[in-house]
Amino acid sequence: MTGSQPSNKLQLAMTYGAYGGVAMLIITYLYSLRGNLFVSASDFFCYLALIVVISIGTRKYRDNLLGGYAKYSTILGMGTLISLFAAILFMFFNYVLLKYINKDLMNMLYTTMEEEFLRRGLSDGEVETMTNMYRMVLTPFMFGFIRLIQVTFVGFLFSLVIAFFVKKEGDPFKQDMQGIE
Repeated sequence: MTGSQPSNKLQLAMTYGAYGGVAMLIITYLYSLRGNLFVSASDFFCYLALIVVISIGTRKYRDNLLGGYAKYSTILGMGTLISLFAAILFMFFNYVLLKYINKDLMNMLYTTMEEEFLRRGLSDGEVETMTNMYRMVLTPFMFGFIRLIQVTFVGFLFSLVIAFFVKKEGDPFKQDMQGIE
């Protein structure tokens, strides 16, 4: 291995998790500048970035660290680990963004929730009660924690599919015989 390539499973997962986390940070920050952090397009592009880093990271893992062969479960585990590291970085950024960089984003979220409650036909009193409840529970820290769980879970789901395409099982007889020779 060269010095610039990850040399073990954890290092590779952290490297590609960092790539995914930074990509999601940039996407989220750009959408937050436009005041559109809570739109589905932001999530779509974040998940697209996650798919790309899981695909590349698991393929690198299979080819560089496992000798070109990997079972489905091994790839699934690596994809989930990459997602976890991306999610940790993304959680931290979401907290800093909502708590310190752009505090108005949380108010925009509450306003959006109020509008959605009204659109669904809730009375003004019910809307006020629900919004106050969310204001107590949905703090920047909790929003970041929810994103941690969300990104890790979605990364696991993506990894279920990606592992199907990245796995590459060789001839078990040849693999066993290589250890004997």
